[in-house]
Amino acid sequence: MPLIKATFQNQISFKEFYKISEEDNERTNSSNQLMLDLIEKINEEFPSRTFFGHTSMNHLIIIEKDELHSEKLISFAAFDNKIFIEAKLAEKLSFWKNAKIKVEVNNVNDAVLFFKKVLERLEEEY
Repeated sequence: MPLIKATFQNQISFKEFYKISEEDNERTNSSNQLMLDLIEKINEEFPSRTFFGHTSMNHLIIIEKDELHSEKLISFAAFDNKIFIEAKLAEKLSFWKNAKIKVEVNNVNDAVLFFKKVLERLEEEY
């Protein structure tokens, strides 16, 4: 599986974290389902690539390495049928070091497309 839970936070899987529950309200379950769909789509789109991730509050954070203080590549959060994304901006595109870009998209396909663009830009630097 391309998206693997970081070992420093492996208490529960992504599926368990974003589980759909009768105890949660419809809005929470809708957001959780969107995150589960996003994880599935990332796994489908990158079958031969490994990413490490962890969760913080309702965010899914994808990091460079399986290390506690690894650099964050991108984070996703779902709310009200939207996905909010924050990503590192490639150095050559930014005005200052460690600049970030924030985007709001309406579906999983656009979120994965944005993720691909972020990866392309970051890989151009290395």
